[in-house]
Amino acid sequence: MKPFLSSVDGWGWEDDIKGYGWSNKLGWVAKTPGAKFVLTLHKLARPVRTVTIIYMRSYGEKWEGSAVRFTASVARETGTVATAATVSGHHNTTVSVSYTEVLELEGAGAAEKGDG
Repeated sequence: MKPFLSSVDGWGWEDDIKGYGWSNKLGWVAKTPGAKFVLTLHKLARPVRTVTIIYMRSYGEKWEGSAVRFTASVARETGTVATAATVSGHHNTTVSVSYTEVLELEGAGAAEKGDG
C-alpha cells in the first residue's frame, strides 16, 4: 500500500504472528477512534470499476461496537463521484473471520484511463 498511501492518521501495521495456524493476523489496524487513511491512484493505465476491500471481523471487548467506513471516489474536473460502505468489525462468534466488501464505481463514477 505504501506507494499509494497519501495520508495516514491513527492507523498502523499489526503483525500478530503466534506461530503456525489460523490464529495469525497481519494487516492495517485502526489504533485510535476516527482513524483515517487515504490511498491515491494517479494516471490510471486501465479503467477501475470496482474496489475490493478485505477486512476482518473479530470477537471480544476490544472489537465490540467497532466499525469502519470505506469510501472510493473519483475526482474529475466536473466534480467528485463517490460510493461508500460501512461494515462492523465485531461479531458474536469466537473466531476471527475475513470478509470482502466490493465498492462499485458504475457509469459516470468509474475511473477511466488517464484519471487521477
